[in-house]
Formats: sequence, structure tokens, C-alpha cells
Amino acid sequence: MTSRIISFALAVALAAPLTALAQEGQGYERGQLLQVTTFSVDPADGPKFEAAVKQIAEAAGKANTPYRWAFLQDGSQYTFVYPVDSYGYFDDPAQFERSFAGSEGEAQMQEAMASFATMNFKVLAQEIVEEKAAWSYEVEGWDPTSMTAVHMDVMWLKPGAASEFDALNEEWSAFFGQIDYPYPYTGHEVHFGDTGRVVYVTFVDDLSTYYGANNLEKMIETKGMSASWQELTGRIDMTISRWEHNNAIYRPDMSYWPMEGATN
Repeated sequence: MTSRIISFALAVALAAPLTALAQEGQGYERGQLLQVTTFSVDPADGPKFEAAVKQIAEAAGKANTPYRWAFLQDGSQYTFVYPVDSYGYFDDPAQFERSFAGSEGEAQMQEAMASFATMNFKVLAQEIVEEKAAWSYEVEGWDPTSMTAVHMDVMWLKPGAASEFDALNEEWSAFFGQIDYPYPYTGHEVHFGDTGRVVYVTFVDDLSTYYGANNLEKMIETKGMSASWQELTGRIDMTISRWEHNNAIYRPDMSYWPMEGATN
């Protein structure tokens, strides 16, 4: 699927592999599942790609679809984040398009879908990730509508280090609470795709402030906690083989996120 989006949810290719993943152990309390798809779009087709997605978002409002999504952008790379309630969603991925049926937005959605056939882009990655509450950090009073960007920390775990890494996350989030860190973040475990990988997404209102007045290293130094931070990160480093950082811009104009709760 390199020339067009067959289903905006982009789940058809995942339906078979996910059947095995649906068998969770009894008593396991799973976090929110997200389908995360990353596109590389020919820069010449970027405006058309964005226009089509915006058209679908507008149509979704007219249809009052129960499904929602968010778009992030890093240059000519776009990331589509789509919540689902369970792996059962992928047994019938066409339900997204059916949610427009008979609505004022149906024709608009179909027109936008058809336009993808005229664009040059490819799917770089399709993954299913799970939000992990125990790996996350909340900030009381944080206004999600203030978000303009995200910072992502991507870590690859060493074989056999999962349990130790999981335990360290409690100390990790507690440390951010001790320094009154102003940005919330959510930890994600990758279940389908490049597994063995953990992605932390920090929600940022302004990147210049994130790297300036609220620079993490400066905050730690000001609080006199540099030694504690070095000791903690040293233990985390023992559990991972690789650590990458990157930023992406949040595109509310390409997103449709009108309500709380997930899809089914």
C-alpha cells in the first residue's frame, strides 16, 4: 500500500497478526491501545495530503463519527495516532468508513479518500502500542489544548531487562514529581511493529520554552538533584541498548479529537 490509503484506519494489514496478540492473560489490566502509522510524503504532494486529511476531519465532524485521531508532523513525515478499545477492532477495520454512511460528511470523506490515489507517499511503519499508566507522569492542571508539539524518547530494552526496567519507571516518574516538572508524559510499550521498544511522549506547549526556561538539566541542577539524576539514569542505561530523541509538531487542523474515551 504505497500509492493510496485503502482504509484511513490502516488496519487491514494488521488484522491477521493481531489475532495472536488478543489472547491476554487473565487479570491483566491493559492500557489504552493506539494504532500508530508513519507516512513519508513526497514534499510536492504534502499540501494535497494535508488538504485531504483536513477534509476527512471536517467530514468526521459532520458525521459525528465516534472515532478520533491525532496527526504529528516532522518535515515531510506524518504520524497518525488512532485509539482503539481492543484488538477486536481489527476484525472489521471498515467500520471507520461505515460510520460516515448516510451523513452529510459521507461524500466529502469518499472524495478525500479517492484523492490519495493521486499522491506519492509510503507507509514507513505501522505499529500497535499500549499506554502504560505506571510509566507515565501527570501534571495537575495541564491543559491539553495548549499542546503544540511532542518530544519523544525512544528506548530499546536489553534482552531479559524488562522486569527491572518496569520497576525503575516508578522511580523515574517520582523523580519528575520531585522537581515539579511542568510537562506530562505518557509511556508506551510497542506490541506490534518494532517490538522490544518503549516510547515516551512528552506533551509540550512551546518547544522554545521546553529547551529554554524549562530545560530539564537546568531544572535538575537548580533543585540540587544532579547526583540523584545521574544515579537513576545510570541504572536505566543498564537496561537499554539504545536511546533516541526526536520532536514532532502537533497538527490540530489534521486531527479529530472531540471527545474523551476511546473507540471500539
